[in-house]
Amino acid sequence: VIVLENKKSFENADVFYTIPDIKATAVLFGSGKAAALLAQLKWLHNCQLIYWGDIDAEGFEILNMLRNYFLHLESIFMDDETLRFHRSFITKGNAAPKKVLDALNDEEMDLYEFVCANQIRLEQELLFHDFVSSGLKSLA
Repeated sequence: VIVLENKKSFENADVFYTIPDIKATAVLFGSGKAAALLAQLKWLHNCQLIYWGDIDAEGFEILNMLRNYFLHLESIFMDDETLRFHRSFITKGNAAPKKVLDALNDEEMDLYEFVCANQIRLEQELLFHDFVSSGLKSLA
């Protein structure tokens, strides 16, 4: 199951039509911080669960929140490689104060601290189709 942070990803046909090509995969619209409602879906504890959010403070905060419900949750496209590959799409993020996010792994925490310190954002719906397609196929 892949949880997408926001509806913009559903509006991007390249992203939306890439995901159904992966057999036995469901995509859930996380709707930002409303993703907390997913905690009520107990069946998510019994499947591979992946979160794909924006590379910004809020995206990592949502990842942290979800991982507190689902310890096995993995992130995708929320790493240095993705940020560097799409650097031309980086925009100014919110001046969000850095929070204590205890459920992030070291790589995620480093990138979270970087985006907070530099107030940057990379919106998930701007990622290149081929990059997304290749990354998603590697999950299968």
